[in-house]
Amino acid sequence: MLDDSLLRTVEETIERFPVAHRDTILKIWNDWLDTNPQAPFYASWSDFSSQHDDQEALYTETRV
Repeated sequence: MLDDSLLRTVEETIERFPVAHRDTILKIWNDWLDTNPQAPFYASWSDFSSQHDDQEALYTETRV
């Protein structure tokens, strides 16, 4: 599991996102945490987040 310092850092970063996208990003983040991710975290996050990403919409307003 991720340590508390890293969790706080990520959550503080998400809080600085534009309001229009913040809740969606925070929900995906919390959903990932609910999976009890294991190291390497970058691989775990990449696999998880790719399920929520629309690869067809590379340059939509949401992605940019």
